[in-house]
Amino acid sequence: MSTAAQIVSNPARGTACQSVRQAGFVAGIGYLLLYVLAGFGNYGVVQRLVTPGNAATTVKTIMDSKGLFLIGIGSLAAVVVLDVIVAFALLKFFNPVSTHFSQLAAGLRLVYAAVFAVAIAHLAGVLTVLGNANQAQQGIDAFNTIWNTGLALFGLHLLVIGYLAYKSGYVPRWLGI
Repeated sequence: MSTAAQIVSNPARGTACQSVRQAGFVAGIGYLLLYVLAGFGNYGVVQRLVTPGNAATTVKTIMDSKGLFLIGIGSLAAVVVLDVIVAFALLKFFNPVSTHFSQLAAGLRLVYAAVFAVAIAHLAGVLTVLGNANQAQQGIDAFNTIWNTGLALFGLHLLVIGYLAYKSGYVPRWLGI
């Protein structure tokens, strides 16, 4: 059994064990919420209202569904908040495995969350330029480009989390792969 697994499973270390379990619970709930909110915000709203290659139709659709568009932006903004919460929960959850790598994973997730927030700001800016279809399309394109670029950071975060899960001894190894 690894040292990390001993820390988590040793009843004599009740406080440390409970703290790691609570962090895992918070991270798990955070992940569930952010998947639902991100799926709704991006696929249920943004992708549904945007007509690729047709800025005029996109603007008309957004104008006709402004409230829904705002809710979609709000759900994506909530994802940023959840990303920060999950980053700190995972930091605490994987700290017994490696302080350095758990800090690296948290840092990557926090930077990703910041990049995502910038992308969302571009999406929100679309609401101020709906009178100009080309500018609105540029805002939507900027959102997609910035978010897709940020996903590289998220991918690196997942690689580090996978390594930590694999090494932990208290997360099923197959989840680390």
